Amino acid sequence: MEQNKKTLKKSLAVFLLLIIVGCSVCPLLGSKMAIAASKAQLEYTSMDIPMGKNGYVIYVNNMVKKATYSYVSSNKKIVTVDKKGSLTGIKAGKAKVTVYQTYKKKKIKVGTCTVTVKKANVVSYLKEEPLYVPIGKEYYAGYQLNLNDFSCIDYPNNQATYTYYSSNKSIVKVTKTGLVEAYKTGVVDITIKETYKKKTRTVGSFQMEVKEPELEGKDQTVEYVLNNTYAMNLGIYYAPYYLYIPDSSVDSKNLPIEYIYDEETGNWSGYVKAIKEGTVKINVYGSTTPIDEKADYSKYYVGSFTVKVVKKPATGMELYNLEGGTLSDKLTLLSGEYDGCIGLLEPDETSDVITATSSDPSVVQIYALDDDMLAFGYPISYIVFMAIKPGKATITITTGTIKKEVEITVDTVTIKKGETKTLSCIIPATGNNSNVSVSASNPNLVKINGVCSEFMDDNTIEYEVDYTALAVGLTTITVSSNGVVQEYSVRVVE
Repeated sequence: MEQNKKTLKKSLAVFLLLIIVGCSVCPLLGSKMAIAASKAQLEYTSMDIPMGKNGYVIYVNNMVKKATYSYVSSNKKIVTVDKKGSLTGIKAGKAKVTVYQTYKKKKIKVGTCTVTVKKANVVSYLKEEPLYVPIGKEYYAGYQLNLNDFSCIDYPNNQATYTYYSSNKSIVKVTKTGLVEAYKTGVVDITIKETYKKKTRTVGSFQMEVKEPELEGKDQTVEYVLNNTYAMNLGIYYAPYYLYIPDSSVDSKNLPIEYIYDEETGNWSGYVKAIKEGTVKINVYGSTTPIDEKADYSKYYVGSFTVKVVKKPATGMELYNLEGGTLSDKLTLLSGEYDGCIGLLEPDETSDVITATSSDPSVVQIYALDDDMLAFGYPISYIVFMAIKPGKATITITTGTIKKEVEITVDTVTIKKGETKTLSCIIPATGNNSNVSVSASNPNLVKINGVCSEFMDDNTIEYEVDYTALAVGLTTITVSSNGVVQEYSVRVVE
């Protein structure tokens, strides 16, 4: 034990000594480093560049004001450099470019950069395995593969032209502009030729394989959790166009999944929602041309996989206020104000959903929204508390067997006589044609100046009521829409 104490004391002494020495030495080191950093120096001491003038420059950091810089190539047959440090590759090989600084008639050497000029060659990954493409003129839907844009050449000379040749044009043809047109399955060699300064040479070649559509997850079973949304993409390759069709053995009305369609176009969005427990076989059809769903598309069959929808109860629920802190179990709001919370469930995928109820909707109304701003009744993560009239209400937030209660106290809004205020809230709507009506219980106390409202995608109306306090007293501003009534208490004071 005594030996341990001595060791500890020695370690502490050494530590303190290092701090003291460091404090005295660091300023000196810092000043030396600052001096070194202020000197002009090359950003790179070596670089690889392609043939031709390709925008590569010898950069000098910390250039001294009013100083001039010159650049000298050790072998102008390999690389040349202009007055600004721009490089031009003449032929393959290595040369050194030395940079000099002249300041106040004194010339010094800044540094030397070794420049390696490389000929264009086929990128390494294309030498390791073929470039796979689908049948057709499209690499994927709406996009043609252009080899000039595909970066299949390392160190290309942007002053040269490149031409691509197929070893079998009945399988693959490459147009003069570099577009790939694949006609049938098979493997071809693509040879690249470069023309520069009226001279043509072969850069190299790589293999291209044309493949029919295939399903990576063929015959697999994927598990979806009830009440969750999924992108149905099990890895179909070489098919610009495809269909995911439930097997006819399952009644379409009893499917455990629901296809989600784009509201604007009416087309399938690529997503499905797990709506009930069960399994369904999904047949996949793929083609390089648009598939007519009204005709016989069985010839496009690629494979199938099974979707299994299961329940997964929530094991935890965290509620956060809109500022990101933990939601308090007691809140106070003014009539016409709103607050809310964000609910997160554990695990990330659970079949339980968050629901919220108010013990007195005339005091506090609830709007629960999910990430897509869907109306209450869907899986949600965002809950809005709308304070209506003075009083108290308990909000109960539940998921599975987990429950949390929040007590909300609503107080009357106080406004001074002659003051103008805006009431901003939300009310349920039944469609685009829904309107809001606004009135004051005592028009002598409060004047309604105007109402602005907008129908939202979540079947609600966001509205603003602009009003002015005319006389001292207590009044109620009533907002209603399709039978839903909201009453806000306003007290006017001197």
